[in-house]
Amino acid sequence: MIHSGQIFSVVYHHSMTSLLTDPCFSLTEVSVRLVASHEVAHWQALMEEHHYLGFSGFVGERLYQVAEWHGQWLALIGWRQPRMSSSRQAP
Repeated sequence: MIHSGQIFSVVYHHSMTSLLTDPCFSLTEVSVRLVASHEVAHWQALMEEHHYLGFSGFVGERLYQVAEWHGQWLALIGWRQPRMSSSRQAP
C-alpha cells in the first residue's frame, strides 16, 4: 500500500503570536513558497532548533516550504516522500 504524501512538521516562529495581535498584520499578506536551494541549510537549522523533537533530516524525496510575511519567515513546512508499506498476512 502506498500512502499519499505526508507532512513532516510545521514549526511556527515565536513572533507569530505577537504578529497576530498587531493591527498592521494581515493574514492576506502571508505567502507560502518553496525554499530556494541556497536557503535549505537555514531551514534545516531552524527546524532543528525549534522543533520539539529536533530535526535530523529527511530520507528520500522532500519538499521544504516557508510561510513568510514581508520577507520574515513565520513558519517552516516540510513534506516527505510517502512510505511504502506492505501488509503481510500470516500463512
